[in-house]
Amino acid sequence: MKLILAVDPTDTSDVVVSQVAARPWPDNTVARVLTVIDDAAIPSDVLHEANEDLHRARHLLHARAESTIERAISELTVSGLEAESELREGDPRSEIVDAAMEWLADFIFVRSYVVRDMIQWLMGSVSKEVLRESHCSVEVVRSTRKDTARYSQEGMKILLAIDGSDSSKAAASSVAGRPWPGNSEARVFICADPFEGTVEQDFSSIEELTSRREVGMTAEEMAVLHVMRVVSSAGLKTTGEVSIGYPKAKIVDKAKNWRADLVVVGSHGRRGIERILLGSVSEAVALHAHCSVEVIRSSVLLDES
Repeated sequence: MKLILAVDPTDTSDVVVSQVAARPWPDNTVARVLTVIDDAAIPSDVLHEANEDLHRARHLLHARAESTIERAISELTVSGLEAESELREGDPRSEIVDAAMEWLADFIFVRSYVVRDMIQWLMGSVSKEVLRESHCSVEVVRSTRKDTARYSQEGMKILLAIDGSDSSKAAASSVAGRPWPGNSEARVFICADPFEGTVEQDFSSIEELTSRREVGMTAEEMAVLHVMRVVSSAGLKTTGEVSIGYPKAKIVDKAKNWRADLVVVGSHGRRGIERILLGSVSEAVALHAHCSVEVIRSSVLLDES
């Protein structure tokens, strides 16, 4: 598996690196630390340190980038991952997407920023643009080092939000195909149409769900059962839930109330005007959830059982 870690050259917290380093990955996984220097958006503190000298500011920015990369490579290597680096110049919104496409990456990890000033707004726009334009899966990282430190002891809580589509099956396949920290659990979550009158239900096990007899299940229950079987076969403790409401809000609320560490959703791959008109549940969740969010783009779909 090929992972691109898009790291801000001035970010001292390295939350993207800690998120990847804290989790197990398939054998032969390679993590590439990608730093993009944008001379058009030099942070104010760097300019101040350089006494407003642009030439010196660029030199300082490069030095910070190299230091950030060195720390990241060290942490990833200690965690057991094969790590390498790449430094580019230009607009990170396009450079990150281009780098992932050229390297045929499987995942991009990019930090989500809280907007406090213009520079952070620009950085926030990077994660949004990467999310929209990338041809591979993207994780928008919101975890802290405190969060990742407990994964090895407590495991992770993964909310797998589905809608019964092929993209949801690809998301389930992605979760089932990767190792996770011990004691991790997955909750398969689907929202039913509020006008259909479907009853909201929790399912603590596959046996509880199948006891209803499959012939009497709603479409939502069948979708949950299918995904629960796939995910549980990978060794994850798995529960399911059918809820009623509008997915964009319901998924975000569920993630917060369940205290999820990670939300995983599938992408339908809509682009341009179609995406704008129809809206994107995956994008809304990725931008508004309290925790990290993976948007899975994959051509590998599950076989129908």
